[in-house]
Amino acid sequence: MKIDGGVSNMGRQHNVLYRKEFGFVLQTHARFLKICKKFTKGYLKEQIYDRDHALKGAWLRSHFSDTISSLVAQYYATGSSSLAKPSKKYIWMFWWQANHQELPVIRTCIDSIKKHMPDDAELIILTKDNLAEYCSIPDHIYKKLETGIITLTHFSDIVRVTALADRGGLWLDATIFATADFSYAFEGPFWSIKKPGSTHKFVPRGRWTIYAIGSEKNSIIFYLMKELFSQYWAHYNVMLDYFLVDLFMNFLYENVEEVKTLIDGVQPNNIQVLGMQGSLQDFWNPSLVDGLMKDTQLFKLSWKQQVPVTIDEKMTLYGWFLSQDTAKIF
Repeated sequence: MKIDGGVSNMGRQHNVLYRKEFGFVLQTHARFLKICKKFTKGYLKEQIYDRDHALKGAWLRSHFSDTISSLVAQYYATGSSSLAKPSKKYIWMFWWQANHQELPVIRTCIDSIKKHMPDDAELIILTKDNLAEYCSIPDHIYKKLETGIITLTHFSDIVRVTALADRGGLWLDATIFATADFSYAFEGPFWSIKKPGSTHKFVPRGRWTIYAIGSEKNSIIFYLMKELFSQYWAHYNVMLDYFLVDLFMNFLYENVEEVKTLIDGVQPNNIQVLGMQGSLQDFWNPSLVDGLMKDTQLFKLSWKQQVPVTIDEKMTLYGWFLSQDTAKIF
């Protein structure tokens, strides 16, 4: 139902809750940003995004700085700081309903990971049926998932940081497509795809990608991220931002020196991680694939993307991608 010039009841309720949780300034800014995106089709000046990230970062500092200081002290006092190589090179994915094999893109991506992952790695696809076996997630988070306060999309971020905090290893979204060996991702205490020079539209600005990220067991980054999510959802019922996980990472980057050192220590890699996604509708040819693979082994795709397999009877890159046996492609 629409009321008051097209504002839905649900939208009004969200605005009221957002203002209650985060205050008038952030709520007004959020509405301003939404209006700007609508009328500019998402093309905003980088200064507007910078302002948005700064306001939300300031809110996190004012509400969680003391919490982080206590958690850092606790991390070192309890011996959690003893980094440890996981007993196995875990590769984590998440698909709640365990129906990932029904989706061609997901099936092809998983096959590519299995082909190119290290021989001593173990791929674990987390689902609602096996999650408790691997991740210790607080009851209050499960309750908010059940009531819809936390969506499955944002629950996956909690699963992500929990798996890496509890077990270590490498997290890859199920839409990551591998074209070559990526064992280098397991070599240091922390790793992520790093793409310098990225837009200010997104909080990471290329410093990390949450869809391909990993660490040794007991990493301070994921210890703190896990605790931040737990404490945030213990006290709040609305997302500060859709990309809350990146806001948390940036908050730690700016306020915990050890976190900044780990993130800055990763060298640029997989520069064209989004290149295949943007070229799926192009006609397939060997030079196109060679150009993409020149400096990139991991590509981010989307299972939601609607792309034809042929155009004017010519195969697209997407059609080639789906029609090939990944064991024979590379």
